[in-house]
Amino acid sequence: MEEFSGQTTNPSLLKEIAEGNGCSRSWPVFVDKYGPILHRWCRRWGASPSDADDVVQECMIVVFRKLDTYRNNPRSNFRSWLKTVAFRIWLQVLEVRERKLRDSGDGDSGRMADWDNFSTHEARNDLAANFDAIADQEILEMACGRVRGMVEPDTWRCFELLKVEGLPGQEVAQRLDLKIGSVFTNACRVRKLLKNEVDRLESE
Repeated sequence: MEEFSGQTTNPSLLKEIAEGNGCSRSWPVFVDKYGPILHRWCRRWGASPSDADDVVQECMIVVFRKLDTYRNNPRSNFRSWLKTVAFRIWLQVLEVRERKLRDSGDGDSGRMADWDNFSTHEARNDLAANFDAIADQEILEMACGRVRGMVEPDTWRCFELLKVEGLPGQEVAQRLDLKIGSVFTNACRVRKLLKNEVDRLESE
């Protein structure tokens, strides 16, 4: 967990699912966060903008059917569930590719050759890596929400100013009217709590 986001720009998918919210609330969150990632991945591996749109629409149907399986599977955690979703999306992309190859005929063979990229392990692993990066952020954001509620506001601000905004310890101490030793102690405490919460979320 190398990056930190003090504020979430979109609702957390992990939070929505973990709180028992069904597809009606989890679905739009997934589309907002993962739809653009899937579209960029398609474009990077050779799909035209319109083809990428088609892939995203078809693959979202696959995801919609998988949303409830995460919460209903006690052996699955969020990251492993996302990896399963990414793999199923990749298989769906291959189905789209095969259909487009059948429908293209000889006249469009040059453009369709770009779709060969999608059948590679590199493309599959790239998609999984994209989803994994977002999983990191989802888990960290949820951990931050938990830890923020565990500590005093000034304790959290010490961590935020020192570790997120990168301010010198002396400046943080002056802003919060604290001793510099207290600033570093508070920041260290928050880091430890975050690590514990991240580990807990990874294993839940």
